[in-house]
Amino acid sequence: MDMTQAGALRSALFLDPGEEDASALRARLELAGVAVLPPPAAGWTSRAILLALRAAGADPMRSWIACPEPTVISAAATAGLAGVVLIGRDPPPGDPGLVVARATGVNDVTRVMVPRGGGCWHDHRPG
Repeated sequence: MDMTQAGALRSALFLDPGEEDASALRARLELAGVAVLPPPAAGWTSRAILLALRAAGADPMRSWIACPEPTVISAAATAGLAGVVLIGRDPPPGDPGLVVARATGVNDVTRVMVPRGGGCWHDHRPG
């Protein structure tokens, strides 16, 4: 398990950029200590998400999913994630219980990742 500070779990971003190249974003995030994870092999279920986060030493409440598919929103909410960024898609109507934002492309993802309480997404601690 990877810890960024003594006893502190790090942030994670599940990244499924669709057809876009995400290598530059992945490198920047990894350099900052963020766990950049692929979509779970078992699919987008809350259990698979939580297992992947645990293996990466990441805190669900500081973690996000970035992908083009709105079908991940329910599993992300059930898993207690901070939010979902839909790449190239508008969020569906309603309040699923977490932040759902739209990014124009993969390099726009971190700009729209703003926790409900404000601040930086990678350093958000509910309080």
